[in-house]
Amino acid sequence: MSHNDSLRVFVKPTSKVFVAFVLCIIVPLLTSTVMADLPVTGVEVPELAIFDMLMQSFMANKGIQSGILAISKGGRVVYQRGFGYAYNGVDPLPENTPMRLASVSKPVAAAAIRYLIADRVIGPNDFVFNVGQSTPLGERRLLDASTSSSPYYPYNGVYGNQNWLGMIRIRHLLVFQGGWDKDVFDPMYGEVLIGEKTGVVPPGRIWTVRYTLSQPLQFAPGTNSSYCNFGYMLLSLIIEQETGWQHTDYIRHRVLTPEMWVPATEVFFGRTFEYWKNPRETRYIDGSNCTNVYDPDGPHVECPYGAFDLEQKTGEGNLVASAAPLLTFLDHYSASINSNVGLPISSAVDGAKNGGFAGTNTRIQQWHDGFSVVILFAKGIDEFYADELMPQVRSLIDFATGIDWDSLKAIDGFWVDFNASSSGFGGYNDPFHTMDATLSSTANGSKLRFKAGTSNWTGTISKRTLLSAPFGTAVIGQ
Repeated sequence: MSHNDSLRVFVKPTSKVFVAFVLCIIVPLLTSTVMADLPVTGVEVPELAIFDMLMQSFMANKGIQSGILAISKGGRVVYQRGFGYAYNGVDPLPENTPMRLASVSKPVAAAAIRYLIADRVIGPNDFVFNVGQSTPLGERRLLDASTSSSPYYPYNGVYGNQNWLGMIRIRHLLVFQGGWDKDVFDPMYGEVLIGEKTGVVPPGRIWTVRYTLSQPLQFAPGTNSSYCNFGYMLLSLIIEQETGWQHTDYIRHRVLTPEMWVPATEVFFGRTFEYWKNPRETRYIDGSNCTNVYDPDGPHVECPYGAFDLEQKTGEGNLVASAAPLLTFLDHYSASINSNVGLPISSAVDGAKNGGFAGTNTRIQQWHDGFSVVILFAKGIDEFYADELMPQVRSLIDFATGIDWDSLKAIDGFWVDFNASSSGFGGYNDPFHTMDATLSSTANGSKLRFKAGTSNWTGTISKRTLLSAPFGTAVIGQ
């Protein structure tokens, strides 16, 4: 089987002059410090070299060792590059490296809730907790905290405010109106205290809920809006209770699916400790040591690996993903935490969400003109690096008016190079080198991009797979 799609980039004659002129203006503006000499991976797109320069300069100024920038236009991923180093600190970071998302996980959880509402499994006015309150006809009470034998009953048998707890509805959690304020107390980072009070170390989701329900709310639900991670963790419990699926599995089943060309390998459940993580992830760097929430009286740990219980942060900050699925998300769902969060979109909209904790800083952004951008950094949270960089990325998009974005090739997916001597993780610069290695490492819904070459492989592809050869002819089986 072969496919021939030779490289053709259409740039108007005046565009080349304009792009060069833009480069002359932009380079001095990319700060006056020395540019980084970080390795760069992914397809080199000459028309978009200004974004390479921006990332190199920014990461040099901030001392960031691992980062990814990806851009889509009209739903097509046309730029996706990795900057810096992989886990071992030596090899270049593949552009398809999955990284912790932190709070960028929230709009993805919201999209899952929106499907449950659309499918009439739950309703936006359903009550989050059953604390024995009466309910209007047709509205449900979801998480049972009504008696001492209920899974979410307060750990000490005393509600912090039973009346207010009985008022919290699904729609309140989506927009941070549940009654909690993380600046007063954030249960999602209170593992040590909660463990001391409940005797369960780490407390996990269930005991975190049981402790938090024993504490007073900061305001009556629906009367105020205050950012709090706890509400999105509750949404993950509701998703699992009502579907019978694990949270991440339901997302891969309903929100970011193989039918959307998002394979399960690219969106998965984050793990707390370094030795538990997926081998494709990079090293998360914070530079300080913290109490180990799994062993508070034991030795301190590097903050990204044990200062918080990542498994407990399901729904609000637990996901790990590569950049391309996030661009797919932005092409299909509203990202901003407002009344539309997680809703399917029929046309491009403006929206954004950021995320950060020790060793992680992220931002996704969508614009009504069809551009979407993903920034992933393996360093945080001293500064919100991705928030600072995003306006600069957008400025370059606006400056580079001579670029014919629609002519640029789609470059997301896994790469295969039959001429490579060994297999990597499927990035452009560390491609799979045989069909057997490719098929054993990829899942249903994968895009396979072949570099020019020939293989004598014969076999059966039984998974939903998109095959293309963007830059030359690839022959599979001869």
